[in-house]
Amino acid sequence: MRTKQKILQLSRQRLLTVSFAVIFNLLLAGSVCGTFAWYTYATRAGFEKAYHGVTVGDTGSLEAGLVSSIELPDYDEYDLVEDKVSLADEGKIIYWSKGGESGIEARTLRYVVGNNGFATNMVNPVTTGSDDKVSDDEFHLFKAPSALQDHQCQYLEYADDESYVHISFVFRYNDPELDFDYVPDKDIYFTSCEVQTSEDSPDKELYKAVRVFAEGLNSKYVINPTAESSGKNNVGGILDLNHDGFYDYDGSGYEYIYGESNTYHFNSEVTQEDGTLPEEERTTFIANHKKDKYALNEETYVPKTVSYKNMSDFVDKAIPVTSTSSNYHYLAPLEFYIYVEGWDSHVIDEENGSGFNMTINFEVNP
Repeated sequence: MRTKQKILQLSRQRLLTVSFAVIFNLLLAGSVCGTFAWYTYATRAGFEKAYHGVTVGDTGSLEAGLVSSIELPDYDEYDLVEDKVSLADEGKIIYWSKGGESGIEARTLRYVVGNNGFATNMVNPVTTGSDDKVSDDEFHLFKAPSALQDHQCQYLEYADDESYVHISFVFRYNDPELDFDYVPDKDIYFTSCEVQTSEDSPDKELYKAVRVFAEGLNSKYVINPTAESSGKNNVGGILDLNHDGFYDYDGSGYEYIYGESNTYHFNSEVTQEDGTLPEEERTTFIANHKKDKYALNEETYVPKTVSYKNMSDFVDKAIPVTSTSSNYHYLAPLEFYIYVEGWDSHVIDEENGSGFNMTINFEVNP
């Protein structure tokens, strides 16, 4: 599928819209065996030079800013206004967009996000872990396992910051008809997130593994923007991480289970013959059982899962992702992560060289 950038027409008579167009060009990093598996290899990501990047349309009375943990001395060169007051109690600085038709450009996003230590031109497939992990008070993405070494999504194995994109947004809303400057309890909606394969890789499907995690003051959501309906991903199972064509097994002859599981049993007898699945049909997820090893009983195996919503839950503005609050300086914060979920079945060797484009919209009812 080949894509073209869409021009968003904004109307003050309808909804005041903040539009962020994010484009990524993913290329696989080199590896010894030329294999793409999220567990062992990285992907490269960068904003295409010919594209102007993340933009914010004419937002009327809605203001958008980027939060930084450090002072950025060259902010004025990136069409930003420094605000050291609003989040001084957290030791953070807001860089507000100057707005207008030019909006927030890609170079501005790279400047703020990159200087805060997050990905701007390279990402590594990661995982949220199961719903149990997502429901923790503090959200984290986790590193990949390696052959016969599973991290079980422990705190020591958090993914490096540069493995994913993390944008800290803040919004505030000004109503000129009211006496006070900024309005509390104003809901912000996440109404569009289009992810498609890039023009240079029209037959690839890695973009289907892209996920968004959005966390406001009182809610958080894992979102699969390409899914037709809400669903779940398994985050546990047997894998072929050494790429020998067989599911990995330990020194005792039992197949090795990665990730998180609810229930598992092994067959009582060893496998009698090597599996015969040909190479062209194998992936890291789908491999052969090895002769004389105890195979996982896949009929009784129950992995843990991570749930996700699709965009139909958001486009009609039934669910806000954040809201302005008088208890939070009349701001609406939104922690916004963009990452590749390594347990998604589209993250396979055939996706070598894949790219994807993403455009996202936020709206507020006037």
